Amino acid sequence: MRLARQLPAKTLVVFGRAVGRPDEAVTVTTLDKAGEVEADMATLVIVGSPETRMITRDGKQPLVYTPRVAAKVTA
Repeated sequence: MRLARQLPAKTLVVFGRAVGRPDEAVTVTTLDKAGEVEADMATLVIVGSPETRMITRDGKQPLVYTPRVAAKVTA
């Protein structure tokens, strides 16, 4: 996988299959394990950055986000 050459192995990857349909399935994994997840034409794949984080929640899908920082402005 070419991305593995550019990003850390623990970079988060989200696979969303059939999003919005009754058979929707979301899988959150890491880049080093992403090759083990099945994906087809109905799958949306989102590759995070090294800064992407995950919040686990009991009984619910995890939340995945990438923090944003304000740029420093110099005069």
